[in-house]
Amino acid sequence: MFPDRIRVGDWVIPFEEVSHAVLYRIPYLPFVDASVLELSDGETTYQFGFNPWAHPERHFPIPVEERRETMRYSAFSVGIRVAAVAYGLYLIWEWAT
Repeated sequence: MFPDRIRVGDWVIPFEEVSHAVLYRIPYLPFVDASVLELSDGETTYQFGFNPWAHPERHFPIPVEERRETMRYSAFSVGIRVAAVAYGLYLIWEWAT
């Protein structure tokens, strides 16, 4: 990040061209949030993910809207998680008996 632009790989986004900036806070672990920054210049929208300990909003010279989002799980995702936990309990049962 530079005072007048953000650069990630081949992308160079001057802050003067950013028309909208949103920082989404998403629960990652209990009491820990991850962040996704969305920058739009009117034609293109860029999204950048940040680790929970990074606080990019402190370094931007432009206003950044912050939004808190919740994680939503699909029925398939819930089914896979339930099956994985059930299989893990089965393995523990087999090992213990």
